[in-house]
Amino acid sequence: MKTLSIKSSIRFRSIIVLILIQFLLFVLVFFTVQSIAVESVRNLEYINAKQNAVLVERILVASSSSMTNTVRDWAIWNETYDYIEGNNPTYEDNNLYYETFETLNVNLVLYYDINEQIIFSAFYDFVEEIEIPVDPEYLQIVEDLGIPENTSKEFHIQGIIATELGIFYIVSSPILKNDEITDVAGNVVFARLIDRFELDELEEVSGFPFEIVENTLLNHDTETIVEDAGNNQILVKHLIHDLFHNGLYMIQFLLDKKIEPIIGNTLLQLAISISLVGVVFALSTMFYLDKEIFRRLLKLNKGIQKISENGDFSTRVSVGPKKDEIDYIGLEINSMLDKLKESEQKINQMSYTDYLTKIPNRLWFYDHMEQTIQKANASKEKFAVLFLDLDGFKLINDTYGHGVGDEFLIKVSDVFLKMLDKNDAIARIGGDEFLIMKKYKDIKEVNELADRLLTSLKEGIMIHEIKLEATVSIGIALYPEHASTKEDLVLKADKALYGSKSSGKNSYQYVIHIK
Repeated sequence: MKTLSIKSSIRFRSIIVLILIQFLLFVLVFFTVQSIAVESVRNLEYINAKQNAVLVERILVASSSSMTNTVRDWAIWNETYDYIEGNNPTYEDNNLYYETFETLNVNLVLYYDINEQIIFSAFYDFVEEIEIPVDPEYLQIVEDLGIPENTSKEFHIQGIIATELGIFYIVSSPILKNDEITDVAGNVVFARLIDRFELDELEEVSGFPFEIVENTLLNHDTETIVEDAGNNQILVKHLIHDLFHNGLYMIQFLLDKKIEPIIGNTLLQLAISISLVGVVFALSTMFYLDKEIFRRLLKLNKGIQKISENGDFSTRVSVGPKKDEIDYIGLEINSMLDKLKESEQKINQMSYTDYLTKIPNRLWFYDHMEQTIQKANASKEKFAVLFLDLDGFKLINDTYGHGVGDEFLIKVSDVFLKMLDKNDAIARIGGDEFLIMKKYKDIKEVNELADRLLTSLKEGIMIHEIKLEATVSIGIALYPEHASTKEDLVLKADKALYGSKSSGKNSYQYVIHIK
């Protein structure tokens, strides 16, 4: 009898066939799933990396908004106006000294008169704790921006300048009296160096470390480069857009890949598991894979592609109830989107919050008022706009300095907040001026609020064991009785405030009483 060799046996051939089938299944499943998911996730991570680069630049720009409020407070001030006009000889001794600008975190200070002449200039080095001469390069930059020659009340500079000496926030404001009806007397310029300490604070907002380096390869045609850095990381380089668009610096940072490594490991585990399935269970296995894996991955892929196409990072991919590896991928993608949304909310909060008192600012109040007007048009609701101005605040600033004045404004804001109902809104719009919006059904509610505000400061406020006293004058405009737009409401409330101050202060008047 002829003995069958091992290679000619059906068992051997079956084992070889099974091994080949399982190997082919392994390859088929691995590369099919990879083609479906990995490329889409990689593109999403690259898009997210570019969004993070833009986010960092937006954080840089948003950080200069607090300086805009500061420079306006100093420039639109009777004391500054008189100083530029040569009528305030004690202004520099009382205000323009090292400790003031150390508190404000302002390095460069320039005062120009209407003849483009420099009245005051200083550069403060807070590392060495000294004042040093102003580098001529800074003066040339300010001239190139057209600040010294400005005579317009509406001319303001805010942004980033990149120089050979470093990167700065720069802001400017025309010099006006408090009522803003005088001609421009000159211009004030503040600038702050973006140093390592500033970057550390910005990194807390962005949620990841980054650095600013000299630009050697980016231009306005190629503003962002995203590339694989190895070790499951992405290297991102993004051009910084300064006011001169000279492209001297770029933002550079590394981001960890969050989704792609998980998918790679998951795919490998899935492929190995599938390769162990015998030929007998091939059809049932394919049915199972189609239902439990392929359809879910395709659904996940469609969700990722939709987010990529629309650029809407508030959308979330659908996650099932099984809590397995595929659901975990969806959860990680959603977690990444949550962090991006949280960073955007932080930026919005910075844009809508007064830098000193931490209550809403003018931008937030105007947006809120616009939304309220749109709703009121449909619901026929009524509301009042109260324009508040502190009587005697200038005396406090002149007597005790801006530092005490700032602390006084913070405590006054707390006092005003306690006077409001939960549906009322308040904002500080600059200096010692506040806006309040009050929804009402009976005009008595507005009068009662105004009476509470008038008496809110009668006990005085203690600052450093000093009792500071001030009163408040209020102008009131009603919607829709007096005006139907946010601009007209504020303007008429301002005119009513002028009438209140003219009639003896510490009172309130409606628009109807103004002649």
